[in-house]
Amino acid sequence: MTLKGSFAEGYAASLKQRDSGRALHYYDSLVSTNLVAKELFAASGKADFVVAAKVQTGGFGKYGRRWESPEGGLWFSFIARADNSVVPLFTLAAGHYVAEYFLKKHNIRLQVKWPNDLVYNGRKVCGILTELLKAEKGYSYLLCGIGINLNNTGFQFPAQLRGIVTSIAQISGQEYDPAETLAEILHALDAAPAGIVPGELINNLNSLSYSSDRKVLIRCGDIRLEGVFRRITPEGAALVEAGGKEYKTTGDIEYL
Repeated sequence: MTLKGSFAEGYAASLKQRDSGRALHYYDSLVSTNLVAKELFAASGKADFVVAAKVQTGGFGKYGRRWESPEGGLWFSFIARADNSVVPLFTLAAGHYVAEYFLKKHNIRLQVKWPNDLVYNGRKVCGILTELLKAEKGYSYLLCGIGINLNNTGFQFPAQLRGIVTSIAQISGQEYDPAETLAEILHALDAAPAGIVPGELINNLNSLSYSSDRKVLIRCGDIRLEGVFRRITPEGAALVEAGGKEYKTTGDIEYL
């Protein structure tokens, strides 16, 4: 584990500006920040840290799909304590706060691609994976892993991904301080559970939605639903129109 050098120093300097923040566990390379964060939480029961890495060698997303995590990206995981009423919306809420950060801070408008991605002109910029770790009376502890293509260049990704992913640096033509970006995004995310107003959140998500009016195929177990994505529901599900009827559903989505 690397707790010295420019990243850790930059993160610490950013925290001083806010008089608060999470302890940093920073690695030059590891398999998965999610796996390390889960181990740290299991050992300590504490949720006051963030795990970040320069490179992940075994990063994964929804349904265990591989997430390419080369140098230049921002790969991190943390534990959130959230009221049980907002747990189903937490992944979407995290996406909203990350998108809001890049819009307000850098004037970059990312769109929400249901259920857990942020895209720019249809190209993936950010993925979010949330896992329930522990449920208590009234609240739960969630593991949240976020991967952001921050300063990556196209050649750092496998050839088969170069046409479907992009990075914040490629969008703007500028490079960004990853430590400062991490501290600022965490500052917004740590306020998220207390600030989630479901109706307001869903309205904001639908205004940022990439998914709306696109043809999709959603698989949920043995059920296959092909139709047009209309909007995100108050529960965080997808509302899909098929055969003149509307269906509220969740599951693995394919954009057609």
